[in-house]
Amino acid sequence: MSLPVKIYYKEEIRRTKCNLSDPPSFNDFKRKVIQMFVYLPRDGNVTMKWKDDGGDLISFDSDEELGEALDASCVAGMLLIFLEMSDSPPSYDEAVAAVENRASTEPMRGTSATNNETQPASSSDLRAALDPSPTRREEANQLLHFGIGCDGCDQFPIRGIRRKCETCPDYDLCF
Repeated sequence: MSLPVKIYYKEEIRRTKCNLSDPPSFNDFKRKVIQMFVYLPRDGNVTMKWKDDGGDLISFDSDEELGEALDASCVAGMLLIFLEMSDSPPSYDEAVAAVENRASTEPMRGTSATNNETQPASSSDLRAALDPSPTRREEANQLLHFGIGCDGCDQFPIRGIRRKCETCPDYDLCF
C-alpha cells in the first residue's frame, strides 16, 4: 500500500508516494525529498515537519518519528511535509542541548586517556567539546584514545570526545 505525500517548500509543491509495506529510513526519505527540489542545498541543512490531525507542524528527524508521521497520516490518507532551511548554524546552547538530547538516546561512549576503559561520556565532557572558549576546548582535546582511529575521517588516534558503536565490533567516530 502506498501513501501519497505532498511536500511544500516556499511556493513550490511536489508530490510523491511512500510505500507503507517497506517504509524508507529517515535518511533515505530526506535524501529523496531534497533531490526533488533542485535549488535545495545537498548538505541536508533542511528541517522537515509534518502536519498532524490537529493542524500542528511536528518536526521529525529519525526513523521512529517518520514512522509515526506515516502511521498518523494513514487515517487522513496523505502525508503533508513542510521544508524549512536553517539560515544560520545553531547557537552554542542549542548545539549543547541537541548533543545532550542525542547522548541520552543514542549509544555514546568515551574513554579515559589513562586507563582506556569505556565509560559513558559525561555532560561536562560534551560541554567542554562544544564550548567556544579555548580553555574548555583544550580540556576536551586532552582526551587521547590510544590505538583507536576514527572510521569517518581517519583521524588516528582520536583526540577529544569519541563516539563508539555499542553493537558493532569495531566502529568509532571522533566528535
